[in-house]
Amino acid sequence: MVNVKSGTRSNLDYSLVTLLIASYFYCLPLGRYTVLGFQTDYRIYDYMIFATMVALAPRMIPYLKVLYRRRILYFRPLLLLILLVWASMFFTFLFGGAKAFFPAIIRAYRFSAFLLTAGAIWFVIRNKWQWLLAFRFFYFLIAAEALIAFFQGIHLLPGFWPTYWQAAYRGGYPVATLSPHHKHIGVVMLMGTGLSLYLFQQASFWWWKSLYLFILALTLTVPIFSGSRTALLGLLGLLLGYAIGYRARGVYLWGVTAASFAFLFFAFKGYIRDPLEMRIQERLIIPIEKAGTAGLYEERTHIYFRDIPRGLMKAPWVLLTGTGFQNFATFFGATGAHNNYLHVWMELGIVGFFVYLAMLYRIHKNLRALWRHPDRPVRAMAKHIWAVFLGILFTMMVGESFWGQYSMFTLSGQIMTLIGFATWWLKPARSRLSFRRPSRAFRSL
Repeated sequence: MVNVKSGTRSNLDYSLVTLLIASYFYCLPLGRYTVLGFQTDYRIYDYMIFATMVALAPRMIPYLKVLYRRRILYFRPLLLLILLVWASMFFTFLFGGAKAFFPAIIRAYRFSAFLLTAGAIWFVIRNKWQWLLAFRFFYFLIAAEALIAFFQGIHLLPGFWPTYWQAAYRGGYPVATLSPHHKHIGVVMLMGTGLSLYLFQQASFWWWKSLYLFILALTLTVPIFSGSRTALLGLLGLLLGYAIGYRARGVYLWGVTAASFAFLFFAFKGYIRDPLEMRIQERLIIPIEKAGTAGLYEERTHIYFRDIPRGLMKAPWVLLTGTGFQNFATFFGATGAHNNYLHVWMELGIVGFFVYLAMLYRIHKNLRALWRHPDRPVRAMAKHIWAVFLGILFTMMVGESFWGQYSMFTLSGQIMTLIGFATWWLKPARSRLSFRRPSRAFRSL
């Protein structure tokens, strides 16, 4: 007998989480307000996070406890990390005072929700059809942002960000898309590159393959428009991931990537040549001409080798306790370490650093476990998303891609959405499902 109320509730939960994921792609401020002397913006995803927490939290907590007890999953270190983030707020207040404490509360609230997105996906997606629909929706959100950013890059669409945001970034940053920062959109496009290659590989009909190749070309072009050198480092990690996952066949995927970019360049040469040359000149050639190769990285290395050592000489206990979440600037001057791993250590201390590494390692192990899944499309998906994850790990060497940084906004939520979709197939019941019967629907992606 079907429980109609339960089924309806399940559909509502599914719709709510889908809308939450969609809200991660709309970072434009709805307005500004002042709290205890500091200004902040409120955004649509703040409302969606609150609505999702109210609707799902009472029922999700027991489910998360079950996931926590499964030692092989990444949810154990993930939940411990959230606990440590909130516990570290004691040091945020102790060392940084109210000025650092109150903004940190807002960012900890958002960051915790972003990390729990994967758990929400596991909780609400009940079958492979729901998975397919939500996965497709996530991909086309990335594609839509790529298309918007491309048209803005060739000056056929205006910028969307208010003047006070535009003025906060040199060189026209943010990139005037729905992402707030060039590094943010660079990593989102990196995810789009991996997913486009995956769907191109799985599609059976030429028109779908053509569409995915076009989107692939956009995701390669937009990071150059935005001036994101971090994304180029991430692309290097992605290609290395394909070499590991596909070995000789990885060269074929490299060729597809290069060919799609070349096609877009020559097809829209009159539109994109000047913007591309301007960004390459500004972000690569001019820094090298001024300071040699050091011009590409000295803005980061002076934090690694000057600001952080100076801060640690004055407060060596930070290596153990951390500065407290979002309190890096109190000790080191800069707003971030420009290195995700180092930044986590400085904010959460040595214990938080190892818990964070444990989470990353478990995500890696969970994705690699799916390489042995009985269904070939799932195995292929796991390899592509693992390659994307490797690319993200590369970007974390020069930026805070997977953390609660203000400039990165919803990026942690988008990364955990991708991880949640991939690892959903680790649920015990899923291992007995096969894509063989609905393969036609899967190819229609």
